[in-house]
Amino acid sequence: MYVGPGTPGAENGPGPDFAAPRAVAAQPSPGEAAIERGQTRIQVTTSDGYVPFGQRVVAAGVLEGWTGSAWVPLPGRDVTVSGGPDDPAARHVVTNQGGAYATNVEAMYSFEAGRAHFAGDGDWSESFSHPFVQVHARLTCSPSDAVVPVGREVQVSGKVVPGPMPVWLECHDGTGWHRVTEPVLADDEGRYALAYRADTAGVLRMRVWTDGTDPGSRSGVLPYFREFTLSVG
Repeated sequence: MYVGPGTPGAENGPGPDFAAPRAVAAQPSPGEAAIERGQTRIQVTTSDGYVPFGQRVVAAGVLEGWTGSAWVPLPGRDVTVSGGPDDPAARHVVTNQGGAYATNVEAMYSFEAGRAHFAGDGDWSESFSHPFVQVHARLTCSPSDAVVPVGREVQVSGKVVPGPMPVWLECHDGTGWHRVTEPVLADDEGRYALAYRADTAGVLRMRVWTDGTDPGSRSGVLPYFREFTLSVG
């Protein structure tokens, strides 16, 4: 059985698209005079770049400030590291003497897992950085039969994580993947069931495809598939 990422009807998944760290200056409140504060940046690395939903990844980084001539480490500053937007389990760490920190978070959202945020202080401005971590769905599948006569229906059921996502069945005809069932939406617990009836004999290469949480933008939790064979005779 093979599992992996990809694009519907294609052999290969999306290529990497590295995101550069970004720094954002804090804005004064209405009526307050603007305070000139030093620019900051956070450079982040992660232990993994492509992980299933819920896997923990180590996020390490360095918080630095610009003096006007060089970037210098900023020790003793609070940095918040999260696994996705509105992460209730976000980690709060303090940079060491080299401005560095390291922690682990649960990967819940592509391009957000390991996101670091420095809120700024009296001397230094706010900044944040997004690491390049792609988070894919988790998927199980179980055909009701591995061998079926021509024309008999086979049921394929399983579970996708996290929760309701589009799921369908595809078959490989020797040249490419083709969808052979209509999409169904997994229930709130991620359970799904698909039915397929083969009209020709042979050993069929099949896969269950889940289209992720945000098919339009390919952010959030990315698509995934699980492959199996079906003998029809």
